[in-house]
Amino acid sequence: FRHVRVEAMAHDGAPMKKRKRERSASNQYQGTTVESTGPVIEERGEKRPEADTFFRKYVAERTPVVLRKCVPDDAFRANQWNLPRLKEKAGEVDVRVELRTAGKERGFGEGNFIHTNLAALVDQLAAGEQKWYMTTQDAGENDEGRPALLGPPLNALREDFPLRPELLRTLVPSTLNVWMGSSTTGTSSGLHHDQHDNLYCLLQGRKEFKLFSPNNAIVMPTYGDVVHIHPNGRINYAGCPTRADGATLDADEQWKAACKQRKAEEELADAEKALEQGKEGAEQRLAEAEQNLESLLDEALDQEAFSAGTDEEGDGTEIHTAKEPEHFCDRNSESIDLPYLHCTLHPGDMLYLPAGWFHEVYSSNPHRSADTAEASYHMAFNYWFHPPDTKEFHHPYESTYWEEEWTERCVSGVVQPDCTATV
Repeated sequence: FRHVRVEAMAHDGAPMKKRKRERSASNQYQGTTVESTGPVIEERGEKRPEADTFFRKYVAERTPVVLRKCVPDDAFRANQWNLPRLKEKAGEVDVRVELRTAGKERGFGEGNFIHTNLAALVDQLAAGEQKWYMTTQDAGENDEGRPALLGPPLNALREDFPLRPELLRTLVPSTLNVWMGSSTTGTSSGLHHDQHDNLYCLLQGRKEFKLFSPNNAIVMPTYGDVVHIHPNGRINYAGCPTRADGATLDADEQWKAACKQRKAEEELADAEKALEQGKEGAEQRLAEAEQNLESLLDEALDQEAFSAGTDEEGDGTEIHTAKEPEHFCDRNSESIDLPYLHCTLHPGDMLYLPAGWFHEVYSSNPHRSADTAEASYHMAFNYWFHPPDTKEFHHPYESTYWEEEWTERCVSGVVQPDCTATV
């Protein structure tokens, strides 16, 4: 496994030192740990594992696994993508591309970003350009403020993949992404962890992973201050408490309040319509609807003020304010003296990686052959899911919040019930 040095630099150019943690962290992690360095478990076979079996063996136990030559769903056709196809189907879509500095070994997120269209990126990769890299995109929000599931260019390629793949069909997706770049010498993602379960599908090129268990989070050199590790590996940082499933602590209460408010708004609209139609008792109905909605809005404002006054500022906890993401580390995996798991993915392989597992990804592709016009590049597709906090396949979340939120997305038009994105 090769490495690219990823070192944080202070404003004066000196290496940035890890800031002393303000308090000890609580570690409740109950999943898989790594006792000695070795390979990631592999699943090989002609058939995709049954979803319930896969959940029981790997998801519930928080165990990474590589699936060789496997697709997450029979409807998954992203593995058929190539540069001409992408240019034809989504060439006009605007994307954000990272331009890496020439002559420097830099990690993910350390270059300059530009906005262009996918066709321009495809042309650069086809010409052998290795400084252009497309990473996570801003999916934005819909008119109701709900986060979109797909950002560009996936929103123009939505016919080529299901939103809830069969392999992990009971987990609720958070977002989906595609990654594209080229490097014959190799580039590093930097050492970090994600807050969601990751199903990573390699489409082109080669990816090498080193994985460290969430059980080691307290001693990992993260930019943020780790204060809590949930049983499922979800990691909380100072000032950002969440439940194990990633929702805010008051998510259920906020959801119920939002549902009540929505119903009150519908009743108000119906009452106004009844008044316009001259129906008996409409004036009384309208007055009651207005009073009910006003009361619910007052409660929402009170709750918002209470939440704003109960954050962790002022309790002795120093909130991390550096520009570096708090879930990234200030050094790469080569300098971490802990046992780890490792694997190499080739086109057609997938890696399931539970939330909280620290990883460094080394991306590369072979040199372009002189006897072929085929471009050389690396490309991957991934699903991020809200991390489950139970070991039950049919009910992976203790709360119904994420499933209800998904259903609401379907009703509001963010996604359709048949799991295809809307136009």
